[in-house]
Amino acid sequence: MNKLRIILAVLLLLVTLQGGWYFLGMRHSGIMPWLMFNACAVANITFLIGVAVFFISGSRTVMYIAVLPLFFFGSGGLFVFPWSGMSIIAQVSHLLMTANLVLMLFDLFRLKDFRAAAIGLLLGTFIFSWFLAVQQNYVSSHPREMKELLGLDKILWNRPQQEMDR
Repeated sequence: MNKLRIILAVLLLLVTLQGGWYFLGMRHSGIMPWLMFNACAVANITFLIGVAVFFISGSRTVMYIAVLPLFFFGSGGLFVFPWSGMSIIAQVSHLLMTANLVLMLFDLFRLKDFRAAAIGLLLGTFIFSWFLAVQQNYVSSHPREMKELLGLDKILWNRPQQEMDR
C-alpha cells in the first residue's frame, strides 16, 4: 500500500510542480496569483506535507487536513473543468487528487484511524474555510489578471470588452 501511496504522491508532486512552472516560470505570475488561481496547488501541497509527516512520524492527522480541499478542488474540478484542450492537464491533476483521496479514505476505514481523521478534518475545515474565502475574494477581485494568466483573454477575444471586464 505504501508503494502505491508513494507513486500517487510523486505523480501529484509532479503535476503540482508543472502547474507552478506554468504560473511562475512561463507566466511570471508570482506566488500569490499562482496559489489563488490554482487553488489545487494549495490542496496538493497540504496533502504532500501530510504524506511526508506520515512517512517520518507515522501520523496521518496532517494528511487528513487535506481531505476537504482534495475533494472540493480535485474531485469537484472533474465536473467543473472541460475535458478538452489544455484543460486535460488540469483534469489529470484532478484525477490524481481524487486517487490520493480515495486511497487515504480506504486506509482510514481499513486501519480504523478515526481519531486522526476527526482531528485532521476539524483542522482542515477551519483552515480551508478561511482559505476558500480568501481565494474566492482574490479571484473575484482580479478577473482581468485571471483571464490573462489562464489564457482566457485569447479564448474570449470575440466578446465585447465590457463583457470580458466582468
